[in-house]
Amino acid sequence: MPNISEALHSTLGSVKLDIAQQIASACADLDCSAYIVGGTVRDALLGLPAADLDVTVVSPPDDFLNRAAKILDAQVVMVSHFGTAKLELQGVSFDLVMARSERYRSPGALPDVSPGTLDDDLARRDFTINSMAASLDASTWGDLVDLHEGLGDLEKGLVRTLHCESFQDDATRILRAARYASRFDFRMADVTGAEIDQSIGYLNSISIERFKHEMDRVL
Repeated sequence: MPNISEALHSTLGSVKLDIAQQIASACADLDCSAYIVGGTVRDALLGLPAADLDVTVVSPPDDFLNRAAKILDAQVVMVSHFGTAKLELQGVSFDLVMARSERYRSPGALPDVSPGTLDDDLARRDFTINSMAASLDASTWGDLVDLHEGLGDLEKGLVRTLHCESFQDDATRILRAARYASRFDFRMADVTGAEIDQSIGYLNSISIERFKHEMDRVL
């Protein structure tokens, strides 16, 4: 897999890059691994400024969040029961996500989560272009992890789901697919377009609040 450290330098800017390196150092001190993930990697590969800094932590120790925040001298802004936390450092907010797997009991339900590997964490994501990671470990900094051909889809300009039940699990992804296609001038993969046609009724399974949130982002 390629190394995208130069692209990350360009997309993150000096402040976010410094924070990413501090997170990597803190994780090394706590004997765990950190990866930049999702949209941050996607935008780096597209040559776009990173709107967010999203970091996944693999095999974090007990009380990782408090220990990491102390090492970083960062403020914990929000913690969710899905293993996600928002922190603030140097005036920049960033997300720390504990690597996890997800299981959906029924269409529209929020997922049941459990600790997982990096592979698990990438497999739970919405589209292949958002399922890539880049290592923050000192010895492999910037090495791309692409288990679902996200780089190829990015180069082809395709929005493609990771599995056939993706929209059934979370129908808000239908709206997200339209947003990404419009934002990047991409097209739906044929199989993904067919999955949307078959899954459109699942939009009725999500709450009005979640629907409104996604529609606001589309608009």
